[in-house]
Amino acid sequence: MVNLDLQVQRNLKGIELEKAGEVEKAIELYEANIADNFDGNHPYDRLAVIYRRLGKTDDEIRVLRKGIWVFENIVGSQRADGMPKLDRFKKRLEKTLAIKGEVGDLKPTLKPATQGPMDDNEQVNLDDLDGFEFERVCHRILERIGYGEVEDIVDVGDEGKDLVAQGPQGRMIVECKHSPDSSVGRPIIQKLHSATVSSGCRIGMIITTGSFSKTALQYAERLSSTGVQIKLVDRSLLADMAARAGIEFTTLKKPMSVWTYDVSEQENLDRAFARFLDSSFESHPAKPSQMLEILARELELIPAFEIRYDVDAIFKTSIGLVHHEARKGGRFMLEAETGKPLKDEFPRFFEGLPLKRFSSDSFKGWHPKEMQFQIDMTRMRELAKNEIIRRHTKSVSYVGGNNRMYEKTCVPNEKQITLCDLRQLYIPISTSNMKILKTQYKVRYLDHPSGKVDILGNTLLQCVICNEPVNETKPYLCNVCGRPCHPRKTFSSHGFKCRICGKTMCKDCTAFKRNFILKSPRCPSCMDLKKPDVEKAKSPSSAVTSGLLEETRKRV
Repeated sequence: MVNLDLQVQRNLKGIELEKAGEVEKAIELYEANIADNFDGNHPYDRLAVIYRRLGKTDDEIRVLRKGIWVFENIVGSQRADGMPKLDRFKKRLEKTLAIKGEVGDLKPTLKPATQGPMDDNEQVNLDDLDGFEFERVCHRILERIGYGEVEDIVDVGDEGKDLVAQGPQGRMIVECKHSPDSSVGRPIIQKLHSATVSSGCRIGMIITTGSFSKTALQYAERLSSTGVQIKLVDRSLLADMAARAGIEFTTLKKPMSVWTYDVSEQENLDRAFARFLDSSFESHPAKPSQMLEILARELELIPAFEIRYDVDAIFKTSIGLVHHEARKGGRFMLEAETGKPLKDEFPRFFEGLPLKRFSSDSFKGWHPKEMQFQIDMTRMRELAKNEIIRRHTKSVSYVGGNNRMYEKTCVPNEKQITLCDLRQLYIPISTSNMKILKTQYKVRYLDHPSGKVDILGNTLLQCVICNEPVNETKPYLCNVCGRPCHPRKTFSSHGFKCRICGKTMCKDCTAFKRNFILKSPRCPSCMDLKKPDVEKAKSPSSAVTSGLLEETRKRV
């Protein structure tokens, strides 16, 4: 008869031996339990992990097959946990056999570290991974995104070291924590710090599928002043790293996706720019699109979080309600590298446009300049709430009970704010070098295959004479040099139209022909600039003054 108490004692002693680094003795105890057909999962799980780390694949397969036999023939469906554990053993056996190459048509979820780079857009089901398999995924990600050569630490008593990366910044110790439902605290940071220092390294990294506590984040920040940098990679930063490495995580729990938007093909962009310029300028005789030449185009990807939120804050005084600050479905974006808010034109531009999942080949052929997500989700939530408070802080005036006027600053608190969604995005921003006649421009803009274009900044709508943006009306586009300017006014004009042909011109390209007291604007094509009665105009007012002086001299 099997002694259940003895089997339990073996498992507990095996755990103690593993912690003490005496792995071989732990293996003996676990092997004794599976020889007795122990009907729990612990010895099978631990032996599979240990044998995987030690590279003993045949022993790992033997243990998993024994576990499947026990749960099929002894445990069966008598216990509620029987079938889920049986399924987990089967899936793990399939992966192990696939890695070893013993299954023909089965494609493994993971590839061994010695088989070279992964295929683009590989899918990994995060819910099926155990701790060791998660380490293998992290190994792949780090190698693919440029952390250099990555080495597995096969010792079970790794003392806070799962991987060692040798890259341009030197050796880096990496600890991997597959704990999607928990928060990594300060003790784990201390353990990695000790492992990093004892290994003679100056950089450590913790990668988790969960989050970090505020105390852990603060402690890691303080450690940087000691000369040892501890990088913290939470669920959101891991999602970004995986996407750039060509891995898509699938999970039934919290989503781990990074999104982006499509950009226009060059032909469509040319048409969109033509429509934008033709509708933005007054130009004669040529339309802006007829003078436009796009020379080159670059693409950069800005990491950002799109925040959607609700606010419902009531403010009262002794006289009752003085202000109700309410907003449902608020939306803004924060840069994920600096935490600064992006201009509201960004969410407005992309409102209603379809998203696509970001991956390493999202913009193939463009070679975009990439920034990276630098702010973890814990910090981003805090930044988002601070920004919401800033946006919805209002000063209100009210009449008190004594009939005097008072002013109150109404500041929403965190309990009055609901963060509905924080979505990770790469925002594509295009930069084009273009030429209109003699003038070259470097223009940053948002664009989309739907035909939308939004120019960032005032590069194209800034008067060349006064360097001020033209907001109140359409600017003239000079058909001589290709520069924008304010349209003609009664006084101090910066732009003119040729009196003969109607050509739009800037002040610098306009010549004037004297016509009695006044001078009429002419383009270079409509008059011979060599005639003595033609001069460059400084302004119409100066032309009138010169004419009056000349008439006065003649009379004298």
